[in-house]
Amino acid sequence: MTLRQQEYIRLAAFIAAFGSSYLTRSNNANINELLSTFNLTMEEISKICYIVEYITLIGASRIERITQEHKHIKMTYNEVIKNAADLFKVVEVDKNPVKSFALYVYLYRKGYFSYAHQFMYSFSCKDLSLLTGADIVSGKGVCRSISSMFTDICNQNGMEATNIPVKVNPKKFNDKITLCPIELKYENGNTLGESFGNILSFLAPYLPLGNHVTSHILYNGLKYDFDPTNDILLTEQYGKLFVSDSKKSYVTHDRIFGFVPYLLGQIDFNVKGIIGLRDIKLQTITHDEYIKAYRETLEMIKDNLDLFEKFYYDNKDKYYEIASTANNQHSMIKRYLPILPIK
Repeated sequence: MTLRQQEYIRLAAFIAAFGSSYLTRSNNANINELLSTFNLTMEEISKICYIVEYITLIGASRIERITQEHKHIKMTYNEVIKNAADLFKVVEVDKNPVKSFALYVYLYRKGYFSYAHQFMYSFSCKDLSLLTGADIVSGKGVCRSISSMFTDICNQNGMEATNIPVKVNPKKFNDKITLCPIELKYENGNTLGESFGNILSFLAPYLPLGNHVTSHILYNGLKYDFDPTNDILLTEQYGKLFVSDSKKSYVTHDRIFGFVPYLLGQIDFNVKGIIGLRDIKLQTITHDEYIKAYRETLEMIKDNLDLFEKFYYDNKDKYYEIASTANNQHSMIKRYLPILPIK
């Protein structure tokens, strides 16, 4: 099965569900008379169609993962992650979560992980099921893409890392100190994806589920909560994650409902993430220790720019291979939410 074929399957289920719902509301006498000969009603058919649609939606993650393109992208992406982890070892940041974080933020923002040597935050990305880190390679992505690649690199280097869905209140998420000298670029243009993203941003504080994804790391008995999208460290108190340099800005864990984006294939969220509150009492480093390690990494970066350029060109062909294959998917209804039948 190919990506295009599985998209057609999902589109067919979507059309059947809404088509049957429309015919139910129209109450067409001819159709009802025809169905009565089979002891069926349009209401029953509509319910069946919606059940099939929901099964297709929830099963889309699995459906996509058995496609030829997904398998190929995953194999190539894993090679990129291994090479990135080796790079972190060469510059000796692989045993320090903060230094790994600082280096990752710099590299992804400068485009060292992207085929066009640039990365932009964009809602028009076409993320693959449970393989969202590959968005970075394609040059566009959102928070789940950015956190996923960092989580993958940390796991490759022997740290226990997982993606964590969190709920952010944008009005309280301010006054944060960012250390990376490279700003995150945002895609320009009034695209459909951007419009949808703006709507979601407006609704975010009122949604019952998480609206952001961060990276949670356990290493040497300490816990670290990083937000690589916003370039900040989070510290936990009373079940809330505070921006480390501010006691006003915070996000809250959404681990209990993390299986929802997992089922939709939006993040790779394992059982450890769901029961991750087991480490809630573990200590993290102080903000001053974080600043010190981060600034040491920035100095190291200045001395290794040629090494990073070499890393990019050594992996450029893999980047292009992933990006060109990923672009073959239609993603017409790829990440829509379930919509209830109109009565």
